[in-house]
Amino acid sequence: MSAQFSAQSKAPSNISETAARWYLHMRDAAVDAPEHSQFEAWLMANPMHQAEYESITETMKTLSSNEQLATLANALEQKKSQNKLARQHKVKKAMSATFATLVLGFGALFSAQQYQHWQATPTMQMAANNPVDSITTQTLDDGSQVTLSANSEMQVVYYRHQRHVQLAKGEAIFEVAKDPNRPFVVETNMAKITVLGTHFAVNQFSQFVRISVDHGRVQVEAKFPSNPQD
Repeated sequence: MSAQFSAQSKAPSNISETAARWYLHMRDAAVDAPEHSQFEAWLMANPMHQAEYESITETMKTLSSNEQLATLANALEQKKSQNKLARQHKVKKAMSATFATLVLGFGALFSAQQYQHWQATPTMQMAANNPVDSITTQTLDDGSQVTLSANSEMQVVYYRHQRHVQLAKGEAIFEVAKDPNRPFVVETNMAKITVLGTHFAVNQFSQFVRISVDHGRVQVEAKFPSNPQD
């Protein structure tokens, strides 16, 4: 197929466009291609044609030179390296943020567990088991006093957040020292008594619990629902 190019236009923009088209076409054309005669005619038609064609040829030679190609290759490699570094920085930043979040989460969980463990660690423990003919009175670490009646048994455990007494059987009289941060809790098989500071007695019977309050107030919670048939 023969290439058709206008040789009549004198406008510089048209001459540049036509010269570029001739360059692209003739670069791959065979030596005996019929377009050679048309190309030669176009060059001879106007001195501007030849000047523009030579300008395009020199420009393409410059772009095709090894030095220029090396420069372009280096520029492309630098651009790729910059993009790679930017991606790596973004990934590292995201990983750092995720790691920091995990560390904070684990730190908070660990701290909460440590705090719970710290609170659940007893600061004082005592067990008392009186025979039938014995009554004892003991002063506890916080100044509270417990009088344990005969044939009675109890265990006292103090924590940082609570003072706890388990009355297994019998009767105990309590004079509780005030401590708003550590409620005094007495538990039996059937009830839980919570106080902050008061004087009261708890008697654990086989079928019921009797609580006698001398002064102050106590909060009583049944541990088992009462049986309406009793």
